[in-house]
Amino acid sequence: ILNQARDELGVPIIILGCTELSYAADVLSIHEGILDSQLILVQRTLELAQYFRSQSDKVAPFLNKYKEQGDQNGLLMEID
Repeated sequence: ILNQARDELGVPIIILGCTELSYAADVLSIHEGILDSQLILVQRTLELAQYFRSQSDKVAPFLNKYKEQGDQNGLLMEID
C-alpha cells in the first residue's frame, strides 16, 4: 500500500498515525519516506522529560500550581 501511494499517487512522505501502522512498518523494515507519529511523540516526550528533570527547580512551582488546582486524578507526581 505504501509503495502504491508513493508510485501511483506521487506521495513523497507518508504519516503513520496509529500504533498498528508503526508496528507494521517496524516489522516490515520500512524506514524511508515515512513519518512515524508514535515514534516522534515518544522521542519528544523523552526530550521534555529530560529537560524537566534538569530544570526541576524552575518546573516545580508550575507543576505544583496545577497539582493544587486538580491533578487529573493523580497523574502528576510530586516533585522532590
